[in-house]
Amino acid sequence: MHKIQLILAANLLLGTMAFAQNSSLGNDIRNDQQDLRHDQQELRHLEYRVDQDKQRLNMDRRRHAGRGAIEADRAQLRRDQEQVKRLKADMRRDRQDLKRDRREARHRYRRG
Repeated sequence: MHKIQLILAANLLLGTMAFAQNSSLGNDIRNDQQDLRHDQQELRHLEYRVDQDKQRLNMDRRRHAGRGAIEADRAQLRRDQEQVKRLKADMRRDRQDLKRDRREARHRYRRG
């Protein structure tokens, strides 16, 4: 009788652990999707800032602004472009992680 209870308890525990793993994987997928959407919004904002920086630099050049103002505009443009580059790399990693998590979820579902 004691062995049967032990076996039932082990099966219940393993089933609960498998369910917990699947649900945490589902949460990971949802969090990755939300993170990706947030990064896309931030990317649009940064690209808008880069466009503004380019316009400001062109305007300063046309108005023959001082060298300091033009250099400041160039520096700001480079910083914003570097932020865009880093964000795109982060988004690429997030997409790869999301793809891997979905693949794991399908694999776990098939194994049942």
